[in-house]
Amino acid sequence: MAGRFSQWLDLAKIAASNRVFIGLASSAELLMNKRLQLLEIGDDAAQELGVNAESSRMWLMLFGVTLTAAAAGPISFIALAAIQIARLLTGLSSVTLT
Repeated sequence: MAGRFSQWLDLAKIAASNRVFIGLASSAELLMNKRLQLLEIGDDAAQELGVNAESSRMWLMLFGVTLTAAAAGPISFIALAAIQIARLLTGLSSVTLT
């Protein structure tokens, strides 16, 4: 019985940490909403309006990856990312099936 209870405590800790990551990443993305809207009109126009396009894109990608990893779980996230990592490593951008 004690073993089962400790397993539930471990799952509760993981769920709590995921909620923290989801909350922080969601808040950060909401704070960057204005930059995202400016990036939608184009990099040149956004830079003229004072937005650093490279930095904003990097932070938005980091928050998005964090949200995906926390929501999907580590094993599911690795399964989602494995395809993109393999494409980057092999240099194949598109594969046609015949």
